[in-house]
Amino acid sequence: MNILVFLICGFLISLLFPPYFLLPLGFIVFPYLCYYLENNSSSLSKSNLFVSGFCLGFSFYLSVLFWLKNPFFVFEETKNFFFIFLIILLAPIFAIVLLTIVNFNKILSMTFILPLIFSINEFIASKILYGFPWVIFSLVISNNDILLVLIKNFGTFLTSFLIIQIFCLPYLFVKRTFSRFELISFISICIFPLFVIFFIHKNFLQVKNTHEKIINIEVFQMNFQNRMKNDDISKRLGKIIKSIKNSEAD
Repeated sequence: MNILVFLICGFLISLLFPPYFLLPLGFIVFPYLCYYLENNSSSLSKSNLFVSGFCLGFSFYLSVLFWLKNPFFVFEETKNFFFIFLIILLAPIFAIVLLTIVNFNKILSMTFILPLIFSINEFIASKILYGFPWVIFSLVISNNDILLVLIKNFGTFLTSFLIIQIFCLPYLFVKRTFSRFELISFISICIFPLFVIFFIHKNFLQVKNTHEKIINIEVFQMNFQNRMKNDDISKRLGKIIKSIKNSEAD
């Protein structure tokens, strides 16, 4: 049953990312994970916690990185490496991070632990292992010009932590034993800094917009083949020049 629950949760979390942006799901999935881990982590063995984290990570990465299969299919020799990449590399890392933090945590609420798990896993995967941020939770606000101010002021990793913690907020109000300390901590660490940042940014924009000039930019991505013969160069340049001349951009 644990396996099925975490597989479903991993898939639902992936729907928060582009191109879906189903953000309301976050206010359901993350509170449920908080509830499940906080009420069952003490009774689950280390192997069960690892398997649960593995299933969550595998389902999440399999769904959100499904586009990554295309480069692997260029050559026959690498077409099977896509699933190996997910299984051997990404999913176990998430499982180890979840097992370590949940197993050693004895004080903090799950509303802080769960964002910490995802943020640390995000840091390890993108900074230490392969050097590219394939999946960062900051992406879930990439279609919102107002919320992008969070990335500007906090960076991608702290923004990811804040986003997940906001998703966990409903759990504070549905759990049976509500702690005033948890609410005060949440307001001081998450809500208050966000309020200050948005207030400053709003007033800054009001002054800056009076001096801004809007220009139109057009980018041409020519769909040329990689292999090019010498007699094709003039044709290619001619097509580029023609596109530029026909453009109405500034």
